Amino acid sequence: MAMILISGILHAQEDSIKIQRINVHGIVNGKQTSGYYTKNQKTLTMDEQLIREINFNDSTKQIQDYTFYFYRDGRLFSEENYNQRDSLQWIITHTYNTQGQEVESGTLTWTGGKPVQSLKTVFKYDAVGNIILKKEFFTVKKSIATTQYFYSSDRLDKEQYKHKKSPDPVTSRSVTYQYFPDGKLKQREILEKNRNKSTSAQTESYVYDAKGNLEKTEIRDSGGQIILIKNYVYYPEGGLYRYYEQNKEGNMLCYHTYAYRKHKVDLGTQKSYFDKP
Repeated sequence: MAMILISGILHAQEDSIKIQRINVHGIVNGKQTSGYYTKNQKTLTMDEQLIREINFNDSTKQIQDYTFYFYRDGRLFSEENYNQRDSLQWIITHTYNTQGQEVESGTLTWTGGKPVQSLKTVFKYDAVGNIILKKEFFTVKKSIATTQYFYSSDRLDKEQYKHKKSPDPVTSRSVTYQYFPDGKLKQREILEKNRNKSTSAQTESYVYDAKGNLEKTEIRDSGGQIILIKNYVYYPEGGLYRYYEQNKEGNMLCYHTYAYRKHKVDLGTQKSYFDKP
């Protein structure tokens, strides 16, 4: 059996891959049209491991950029992004502890043909493996954003986000969680404070279908008025088929369909930036 190297992992050449396309439909007078273009295409192994992704330009419909995903010891090691001219734009690396938990991610961007670390994120966990702290750094030494996570009976109960210096206009965000008896997420309440000292609040409520799939998310403002509805429809075998958003009047804001195909192809060997020549 011939073998090929895909994203740092050996795969049998006869094995199938799965292609997922996200198609964006046009909206006219609050309704979706049959016309569409492909916005995103993902290549996955049959066990749902993402190995390649392509984004297409909204105007030209041509490739805008693409990303390769490389794995080591079964864990995502790096995400490496190229523009339409095949020039490396950025890399995100992932580092894990002996328990397999991600403890650090770092972003490298190319300036003057050289890689420069533009962002670093570190993660901390409690004794049972729940993430309890995330810190983001724009420079090596200065933390610019911190998120703390709080739990009750091993369920995420609250998260608190604060940042010191960031282009993000939100200076702090508090999110509280509520659950159904079966453990599925029921509601999120989000309170944000902005740089101009104003505050905003909204509530996200979740509705599930008979199979337990997320069917709808309703987003309401502080007065309880619906401002956005997110809808999800699935294929009989379980894959996402449609995603669309509506305003409070029911008019369509966006409409996406998802198409899946299986192939038996030789993807060849894609080398990571970190692979030795």
